Amino acid sequence: MKQIKKIILLSILIIVAICQLSNNVFAYTIEEVKEMINYHTVEEDGEPEDYDILIDSSLLKDYVEVPNIRTTIEPILYNNDGVYGLLNINFFDLSAGSSNTEWGTIASFVRTFFRVSLYIAAAGMLTLLIYMAVVLVSASISSKDKTIMPMGGAVLGGNGNPRKRQREKSLVEQWILSVILLALIAFIINLSISFSGIINNIATSNPVSSDSIVIYVADLGGEENPDEADIDTTDAYYFTTNIEGALMFQTQYDWKDNAVENITNFICGMTLTIFKIFIYVVFLIRMLLVAVLIAIAPIVILVSAFDKIYGNRGYIKDWFKLLLYLLLLRPIVGILYYLLIQTKPNLVTNAPFYMFFIVILLIIAIIVSIKMAYRSVKKTAGDIGKRVNSKK
Repeated sequence: MKQIKKIILLSILIIVAICQLSNNVFAYTIEEVKEMINYHTVEEDGEPEDYDILIDSSLLKDYVEVPNIRTTIEPILYNNDGVYGLLNINFFDLSAGSSNTEWGTIASFVRTFFRVSLYIAAAGMLTLLIYMAVVLVSASISSKDKTIMPMGGAVLGGNGNPRKRQREKSLVEQWILSVILLALIAFIINLSISFSGIINNIATSNPVSSDSIVIYVADLGGEENPDEADIDTTDAYYFTTNIEGALMFQTQYDWKDNAVENITNFICGMTLTIFKIFIYVVFLIRMLLVAVLIAIAPIVILVSAFDKIYGNRGYIKDWFKLLLYLLLLRPIVGILYYLLIQTKPNLVTNAPFYMFFIVILLIIAIIVSIKMAYRSVKKTAGDIGKRVNSKK
């Protein structure tokens, strides 16, 4: 049966791949592409005032193509607009959802769930306060020393069991702390999100453009040192692109003499593309996890308060550590990428394997940090399970 399902699924995929659902083709015109990449010829517009990479056209194949890559890694790391708005985590910003409908729906759900959770937690705290008041009043009327948990000797006085009295005292303390946390939780979350945004802005203090690398192509006569070359600008041109585009463009060297350079640039370009997909998925999962953590925050405060009454450490610290980790994940990756790769276009294109190793190290670091966060969550969940089983 499983084999039949696989065959049917494979057949459907093949049919969809061969028989396209739409026969409409959308593409940019040559002039639109030239405008997008700021394509200029030296003959018409003169030499560029400044450029990042100078390429010897005599080493390229006869017919080259200029890249026009629109889906770059920079917006994934730094932007919250358009399709990348789905990576936004500022769920309390009422104006943020206008750039992405799907994210706006998620943000609205998070705010609603957070509000409901806050009401439930507030009702729990109010119920506990009423219970405390009832016990105090009944104790003042009755001559008996009431030491029934969750209130008792610690509130009413008397010679109750010391362990019970300690728990009762802890209950009063946790009630006060929980009420304060519930009143400030929205402010704390907003402050934490703003802090992560400030860190992210460190990498974008100078505006980050997805097409920020200027490539100048001219005939250097085969000279390795541009300063010693007599540059022939007869057919010279220049355009702007990104790191992926620069690596793609440099896979067009003459294969006869520069096969190693072509293969190296191709491997590094593919690595960067894979990293782009990987990091987008990670940040998408990050957004969903932050949404859950924010939505359940008041409930966590309520449950943690009762957990601490019985001498346990509660869940507030674990919840905040996980939230802080998720908030800082994107800014830190963005800063590392900016410092190690984006600010060094010449090094990346002249020594592509530098970028390859940096990207691999970033992927490894992200995976290791995710595993550490997962182990922390798993340990907390295990502790909760042990406590529940011990009370049965």
